[in-house]
Amino acid sequence: MKNLDVTKELKTINNVLIELMMNKNVSFVTDDLSNEYHKRIMVEPMNYKGDKLDGMQILYENGIYEVSEFQAGKNNNELHIYLETKSFKVALKNMLKGNNRKPIKIWD
Repeated sequence: MKNLDVTKELKTINNVLIELMMNKNVSFVTDDLSNEYHKRIMVEPMNYKGDKLDGMQILYENGIYEVSEFQAGKNNNELHIYLETKSFKVALKNMLKGNNRKPIKIWD
């Protein structure tokens, strides 16, 4: 059974996506990645033409949204973090800036 907080957060995320992304050229998939130890949500862009959003994602955990790009870097083995925020709207707007910019953190 899903944690009530995750279910509530998924509803909030989906409502914001409907509100802000209606009639845009990109759609999103949301996924509950929670397990017994962590409550996590992932939001990824789908059906986007071009490479601006390749690898981009928003991860939610412990009240923080992280905008990142996976399989980034010269050897496609890094995680580039662009923003950490408590607001999904802020995270979504940041993610839509794309992956061609300087990250605030790099994990390899």
